[in-house]
Amino acid sequence: AATALGFAVADGHPVQGVIELLKNLKQKVLEEGEAEEVTYAKFSKWCTGSERSLEKAVEKSKDAVDVLETEIDAKTKESETLTEQLAMLEEEIAKYEKEEADAQTDRDDARALYEKADADLASSIKAFGEVLTELETAKTSTGGALIQGAVRGALATLSASALGSLSDSQLARLQAAAGKAEPGDEKEVPDFIAKGDFGDHVKKYEFKSGSVIELMKELKKNFEDERVEGTKRETAAQNAFDLAKNARTAALEAARTTKGEKTTSLGEAKSALAKAEGDLTNTKADLEADEGNLKATKTDCTMKKTEWEERSKLRLQEVEAIDAGVGILARVSGVRSE
Repeated sequence: AATALGFAVADGHPVQGVIELLKNLKQKVLEEGEAEEVTYAKFSKWCTGSERSLEKAVEKSKDAVDVLETEIDAKTKESETLTEQLAMLEEEIAKYEKEEADAQTDRDDARALYEKADADLASSIKAFGEVLTELETAKTSTGGALIQGAVRGALATLSASALGSLSDSQLARLQAAAGKAEPGDEKEVPDFIAKGDFGDHVKKYEFKSGSVIELMKELKKNFEDERVEGTKRETAAQNAFDLAKNARTAALEAARTTKGEKTTSLGEAKSALAKAEGDLTNTKADLEADEGNLKATKTDCTMKKTEWEERSKLRLQEVEAIDAGVGILARVSGVRSE
């Protein structure tokens, strides 16, 4: 026979079927609990692994952010330093170039003055040499006109610088030799050879060809010596200029080489800075995403754990209620529940 609850009671008390139903229900509850426990265990393992993985990713991103921020700070300072150094090198190069241009101008001017003075001295030496030749030829001449004319010609060839190199005494004697020979004659100093107080040096002069020759030799020797000294000074000045030029050239080349190196370094620093800034942006985005995922994972796992614990508690209470019901039915009906 069967009851309305759908279980057989042919050979026993009707409560026996209810007890069996409750036992079957308990078994089902326990089996569902076991199945859910297996599922939750897998989920819990996934939570643990995911949280650990995300925590490592977050920590790694934070370390990367620190490293990149340090690199950005270093590259920023390096770029600023290189920019300042390049500005200083530009000023230094401009200074060397100006010094070189000014020095070259001064050297060219000095060289031109030397060449003019040297040409003047060469002309005076030649003129005095020619006069000496004429004087030697005219030694036996009874008149001084020829000799005086030669001296005047020599005087006419003297440049202002050559005249300026003569002492007052030499100039006076030379002028006297070019003037009239009679004692007491008044001598006139041409404007182009005026020097000092001519009257203090020339009062009377009696022409003698021998003394004129010696004077001309003396003056020619003076000019020759002065030309040699001028050449020495010019050579020394040129050598000093060349040494200074070489030093400036070396310094200029060094500054330009350094500028090139620092320009390259600045480009590399700026490139590295741009890359680090880009990497920092991406790393911060990854960090934010990882932190969001970690937070979401922890929230989800915590919620699932709470739900699992609540269901487990309810299931336990359900099993306890079934056991209590079976016990009550067994006691009331006297049917064995075992």
